[in-house]
Amino acid sequence: MRFGYNVLDAKPGYGALLVVARVHKHKVLIMVRTPFALLACLGMICLASTAMAEEVDNPQYDFWSAFKAGAEVSHSVSIAQDGRAMDMTVTSTLKSLDENQVVITRSMVFQMEGQPAGQPMQMDDLIPRKIDASKIDPVVAATADPKTKSGPETVKVGDQELACTWYEVNSEQDGKKVAGKVWMSPKMPGGVVKATIDSADGGKINMQAVTFKAAA
Repeated sequence: MRFGYNVLDAKPGYGALLVVARVHKHKVLIMVRTPFALLACLGMICLASTAMAEEVDNPQYDFWSAFKAGAEVSHSVSIAQDGRAMDMTVTSTLKSLDENQVVITRSMVFQMEGQPAGQPMQMDDLIPRKIDASKIDPVVAATADPKTKSGPETVKVGDQELACTWYEVNSEQDGKKVAGKVWMSPKMPGGVVKATIDSADGGKINMQAVTFKAAA
């Protein structure tokens, strides 16, 4: 007998998406392990560090600050790990911005095993202009590194074709290698048009922008 999932809550954690769901009559915690890269690309986390480090420009702030309040992008995200699959649509909307920070409203709609999973979740993320260098995700940092392998490619989003730059990135999470490819465009709110991430333990993530708009 197959029970449906009903997502009650979800939040990013260290290397995982923590999902509280109801399965039949029971409330369970499902930990979907995912490389930091996905959540960092979406701006949903920054890496924790106990060491003091020099503050530098935050790439995530730069990705959003070129747009006005109301700019929005929706990504279709597919996560596979340990035989479990989760799909979600993450909509990110630029709520406000000033010279010190931007505030992004995230709305997440879940599907698990092909079935709708609960009500949409929403949260506000504050992204500062400056950040400790040690907290920048290595995948995000790689897009600014001239040594990173990259090239031009056109990616279609809806009825629009965007000139993008792709980056092949390699990093480590908890001692495990993570490899991926990220497509970026300055015309996309938040910068990320498309991403594929593979981890050494078999986890796989695919992310693709499906709609976007710049504020009028």
